[in-house]
Amino acid sequence: MRYCLYFFIFILSSCQPKGDASHNSTTTDTTQPITEVSIPVLTDNSVSNNNSLSDTIFLGFRIGMTTHEFDKHKQMLLLKKKLKPSSKGLLYQIEYSLGGSFFGHELTDSIWTENGVVLPEFFQDTLTSIEIRFLNINSHIYYNLLPKLDQKYYESKKEFANFFGTNKQTDTLSIGNSINASVNNKWSIGDINISLRCEYVMHKIADKKVKRTENVILKYSSGYYYNRKQDKKADGERKRYDDVIKDL
Repeated sequence: MRYCLYFFIFILSSCQPKGDASHNSTTTDTTQPITEVSIPVLTDNSVSNNNSLSDTIFLGFRIGMTTHEFDKHKQMLLLKKKLKPSSKGLLYQIEYSLGGSFFGHELTDSIWTENGVVLPEFFQDTLTSIEIRFLNINSHIYYNLLPKLDQKYYESKKEFANFFGTNKQTDTLSIGNSINASVNNKWSIGDINISLRCEYVMHKIADKKVKRTENVILKYSSGYYYNRKQDKKADGERKRYDDVIKDL
């Protein structure tokens, strides 16, 4: 089955040394995913003194941007066709080829094109995170993005969830049911947390026939603003609790 081949591909690729020619990939993105920057640790003073900050992340967006700054930069990216508008929201398109040799078999290079939905998150008129979601796909985009992020930051460790043994689980599935497995990679640079998650969904559609899709999510987020949001949430919960006490 196809998902068995993908499984073997993943296992072998995780064992190969970085830069192995047998797992070479070339990319002709319609955008530039990341730029080299020095990301500072955020503090209340740095936020109040410089609302735009200098911690550039995906496509030149910056943690700490106001919604006005975000919209202005977004319009520039749309004009340059770095992003595309759609009914789903902003789309980031990436085109790449991926081939190699696995277990002695040469795989033909294929051109893949995927569209990821760009989802920003704001807190008090401030950009705090961006997600790029490639949903319900059947491609190698995870294997294309991972080595680039490892090269830019540092070699990350894979975190597996229900990944091994899926072949046996799938064989015993009832038609109409599915199982999920995932692998996660994380990086931390200053205040910015970067994560790449690939979720595999194996759905039994007929006897001895399984449909396999992937959800790949690349996320950039600020630890500082995450803590700010958690503090505000806790304050709200305490206020509601105090209000109940007063009512009693």
